[in-house]
Amino acid sequence: MSSEKVCQKTSIQRCEITFIEAEHLQADKANTASKSFICDAYSDFLLLYEVAKSGTPPDTSTVQFYVRFHDRKDKIYNYEDGAFGLLLEEESSVPCLRAFRGRCIGREMSVKAVASGTLSTSNYFTVGARVQFFRDEREV
Repeated sequence: MSSEKVCQKTSIQRCEITFIEAEHLQADKANTASKSFICDAYSDFLLLYEVAKSGTPPDTSTVQFYVRFHDRKDKIYNYEDGAFGLLLEEESSVPCLRAFRGRCIGREMSVKAVASGTLSTSNYFTVGARVQFFRDEREV
């Protein structure tokens, strides 16, 4: 008896982009923003972000992520829908890995991470963010 694999065709288009890769947020650079990605071929996205810390950032230190959409006039709008109103990690919740699903509502998308609090070159956050874009062709 032979073993056989059955593969199904999928009607879901997928694409994964690394927007922020292992960036240190510290006293001299407390934010980072990615380049934009044209996402108008996709209907949904999954933001996957991670935060780690080095040293001992103060308890009041935070990292906030922003999903941003760009219009044709280079204006940038923060995406706020449900959980996306506040993607904030406090020092006490780090290290962490989080995932949030959202809708692609604009032509281009980028991600920004901003740290606040008393950070230094020895007490800082390291952040990363990937986005999986997808579109279910059955919904078209």
